Amino acid sequence: PGKEKESFADLEKMLKIQKRYLFHFAKKTDWDLLIYVTCIVDSANHWYRGRRDDLIEKAYIKADKMLGSVINKLVDSNTTVIVMSDHGAGYLKGNINLNKLFLDKGLLKIKNKPIPQIKYRLFKVGLTPQSVFGIMKKLGLSKLAAVMPREKRDAALDKFISFKDVDFENSVCYSAGHIGQVYINSKPEKKNSKVNAKIIKAILSLRDPETGERVVEKVLTSKQVCTG
Repeated sequence: PGKEKESFADLEKMLKIQKRYLFHFAKKTDWDLLIYVTCIVDSANHWYRGRRDDLIEKAYIKADKMLGSVINKLVDSNTTVIVMSDHGAGYLKGNINLNKLFLDKGLLKIKNKPIPQIKYRLFKVGLTPQSVFGIMKKLGLSKLAAVMPREKRDAALDKFISFKDVDFENSVCYSAGHIGQVYINSKPEKKNSKVNAKIIKAILSLRDPETGERVVEKVLTSKQVCTG
């Protein structure tokens, strides 16, 4: 925050460099398939949404002009152009910690040892990295986290509850990643419909604390999504 002008200038510079390389390689070889990826729209949505929506619109305009340039200068009647995105973008209304849900439902277990159990009890009363950072922000100390060396920051985070404290042997499932992936922590022969049903029931029980509305409308298993 506060350096939006500089960061957007970096995005524009990146787009110009990418364009130069794209045109260079597109003309150098007779391609059967040429794939070009630009991140300006993705980055703009991550960096500016809710604060500088005008820069998001500007990013789309820049990307559109780039596409127009490609079509006008590189595309002929024998070329098919496909424009696509790997995901959409929208306002973030809130965060969901699936591992917190699994802990509450007894699907994720913490090691029955003193330190992990102490960490878990502190977690239950609200002592998390987010809550500590919130306090630091109120005290005007939030910049300390940004300038703290990575190894010290990792060491500080290690004081809070983490996967190191999880009893995986006795846990049914856990979530890892940033887009809601859920992994069943059991041997293949135990990955049955009853286990799936428990997990799905837990996820569907999520409610918006403000409206009471269901947060997740539908849960799909991997077999329902794809084969292989």
